[in-house]
Amino acid sequence: NLFTSVVIIAVFCLGLAITFVLYFETNRVFEKQIYSISFVEQYVPIGILVIGVILSILLAWLIYSYTLLGQKVRVRTQNLEDVSKAVQNVLEDLNIEKSKLEVAKAKDEALLASIGDSVIAVDEKLNVIFMNAAAEKSLGWKLSDVLDKELFTVVPVQNEDGELVNRENRPLS
Repeated sequence: NLFTSVVIIAVFCLGLAITFVLYFETNRVFEKQIYSISFVEQYVPIGILVIGVILSILLAWLIYSYTLLGQKVRVRTQNLEDVSKAVQNVLEDLNIEKSKLEVAKAKDEALLASIGDSVIAVDEKLNVIFMNAAAEKSLGWKLSDVLDKELFTVVPVQNEDGELVNRENRPLS
């Protein structure tokens, strides 16, 4: 943004200004010396100038990188907050649907339990998943005893002569 750009330019210019002050001050000190300027003394001001420019550039780049990183963190934080809200909405929807299913199940169980005839419900594998009180009474089994057991092990099938029908000849097998 504009503020960041202004700060980076200001820091860079300040670094350059300090570098030039050091450069000229070092030059002035060496020029006042009476003896001859050595090779090292001749290039120290230039070295200060180069190092100062490099440090100014690095400082400006560091500020820019820090600002850019801050922007990325803010964007990712916002994305995470959005995802969190979406997940919360999905969980709320799931809880609502779960409550609806529990109510429907309770109604179905109450209806099945109130039927005077024997009712046995099985899953796709013919395992018992429900049995009303009339079925418990007529078969002599409790639902807890036959739950998840195969229907034909709970309810014996007989033919018209009263003989047990083997598994292969049973209906629904």
